[in-house]
Amino acid sequence: MYRRKNKGWLKHLDFIILDLLCLQVCFALAYFSRHGFGGNPHKVIYQNMMLVLVLFEFIYAFFLEGYKDILKRGYYVEFVSVVKQVCILELFISFYLIVVKDGDDFSRTVLFLLGIYQLGIGWMTRTLWKLHVKKYQTEEGNCSLLLITTSKMAEEALKRIRENNYQTYKLSGIVFMDCIKQEKQYQNIQIVLEENMTEWVCKNWVDEVLIVLPNDMSFPAKYTREFSEMGIVVHYTIMQDGLTQSENQTAEMVCGYLVLTSSIRIVSNKEYFMKRTLDIAGGLVGTAITLILILFFGTYYFYKISRTDFF
Repeated sequence: MYRRKNKGWLKHLDFIILDLLCLQVCFALAYFSRHGFGGNPHKVIYQNMMLVLVLFEFIYAFFLEGYKDILKRGYYVEFVSVVKQVCILELFISFYLIVVKDGDDFSRTVLFLLGIYQLGIGWMTRTLWKLHVKKYQTEEGNCSLLLITTSKMAEEALKRIRENNYQTYKLSGIVFMDCIKQEKQYQNIQIVLEENMTEWVCKNWVDEVLIVLPNDMSFPAKYTREFSEMGIVVHYTIMQDGLTQSENQTAEMVCGYLVLTSSIRIVSNKEYFMKRTLDIAGGLVGTAITLILILFFGTYYFYKISRTDFF
């Protein structure tokens, strides 16, 4: 089973959550800066505004695509983006206050301070988080990846994988389809011979396969069938000719390449979430049944059985 990678605004869910937290913190700072820690007869309006900020963040992320290409932005471009967000936020809140007729009871000072605080704290939070993400961009992850390429394309392929890894893949081996390398390793990665590839995959831990070949070289279909039978996910670069058609295929970006991913079963995030929920629910039900049996029969029954009774 293979889960589709997040697309659209889900790709930047971490930035969305951080921005939402920043909005709430900035709103709290603006409120206490104006009203202090004493009582406020119109505090219900400000409590409702916290929910309005959540709605605004959803609209900004989903409809306005405020986080598109956020990792590619520089400091100045990111600052301009935050300025636009603050302007839209001020207009959105003003429109809301007019519609619900709460403008007279809502402090303008809080409104302006919210924009000022969000401009500084929001920009700083985005910048620091992008530095954190880029710091771990080249680090290895837990998903074992087998690279299949040629001697001429190997260096560029490895460079792309390492620059676009984001703690996802760990290179376990590399296969050269155009020649037989005498060395055992290439850039500290184990070299696997094409003739021994299937056997090597059976004996070693491999989760996914990335195929990066030139246009004039096709990948043998027998290997694809064997990988599919073993439950291994296969990523073909789109420029690869001679791809086998399958119902369980999807196009996505993997390690900087536009690829066609093939697997026994490709699930969406919704399906993956439902499966994990059912797994947890099944575990809780099993635990509850075990506790009930212990209450009825006692622990003595479980310890009374000798080892030989199981054979």
